[in-house]
Amino acid sequence: MLNKTMKQLMPAAASAALLISAGVEAHATTINLAVASNFYGTNYPTTSAIADIITAFQAANSGYSVVVTQNGSSGTLENQITGGNALNVDLFLSADQSHPLDLYNNHPTLVDGIPFDYAVGTLAFWSNGSVDVTPGYAGHTYTSIAAATPTLAPYGEATLEYLQNQIGATTTYPSTFVVYTNIDLVYAAVNAGTQPAGFVALSSICNNGAYPTKGSVRAYPAGEFTPASGFSNYSGNLANQGTYKNNTNAIIQAGIPVIRPSASPRTTAQETELQAFISYLSSSSTTSTLKKYCYAGP
Repeated sequence: MLNKTMKQLMPAAASAALLISAGVEAHATTINLAVASNFYGTNYPTTSAIADIITAFQAANSGYSVVVTQNGSSGTLENQITGGNALNVDLFLSADQSHPLDLYNNHPTLVDGIPFDYAVGTLAFWSNGSVDVTPGYAGHTYTSIAAATPTLAPYGEATLEYLQNQIGATTTYPSTFVVYTNIDLVYAAVNAGTQPAGFVALSSICNNGAYPTKGSVRAYPAGEFTPASGFSNYSGNLANQGTYKNNTNAIIQAGIPVIRPSASPRTTAQETELQAFISYLSSSSTTSTLKKYCYAGP
C-alpha cells in the first residue's frame, strides 16, 4: 500500500512528466517547404513523394519536423517568395531548374545557397478510361485536352515543348486545349472525366513504379529511340540503326534554400535541420521513393 507521502508525490510527478513532454514537443525544430504540385501529389499525405520522404527523414531524425506550408505551380510558389515570403518558407522545391535558378540569379538576397537537383520527372498523356490514348496525342483526334499553363507550370512548359517538337505547334496551345494553373488540376479534371484526356505528371498515375493506376497512358520521356528492324538498341551509327526523337527537355526538378523575412529568421537549430534535409534529398536515401512514384534520381 502506498503511504500518504507517495500518494501526494505521484500527481506532482505526473504533472512534471507532462510538462517535460510538452516542453520537448514545443521545442521540436521545424522547417517549412514550398513544394511543386507534382511532387506534392494528388493524395497528400496518403500517397505522395514528398510525404514519404518527410516521414522517412523524421523517423531517422527525432526532434525534427518538416511542414509543407504551400504547394502549387512552380511559378506561383516563386511569386510567393519574391512577394515577401509571408509563409516563412525555408526550402523551395520546384518542378524545374529554371525557377530556383531565377531566384539565385535575379533575387540573390532572397535565397541562402545554390540550386540543387533532387528528381527527374516524366510527362504523360493520360485518360481515365473514356478514350484510349496509347497511340499518343498525334494518333487520335480529341474533342478537348487538359494541360497546365506553360508560364507557371514546368509540366505545362514540357507539354508545349512536346507539341513544338512533334507536331510543329506554335508558341501557344491549340484551340482544343483547356488550360489549368497547375498540373494537379489537370489530373483532377481528367480523373473526374471533365476532360477526356490530358498531359499530366507521370508520378500522378504511378503506384509502386507501375502505371497507369487506371485508364490508359502514353508516357513521353525526354527522348525516345526506335530501333530499326534487326536492331534491339543503339550503338554507333544512329541513321542505320533506328530513329531518335526529342519529346521535351529533361524535366529536372531542383530546389533552393530560401531566406525567411527578417521578422522571423531561422534559428541555428532550424538551419542545421534545413541542411540535413537538403543532404537527405540529395542522397541515395530517396531512391526507392523516387522509383515508387516513377521519378528518376538527379
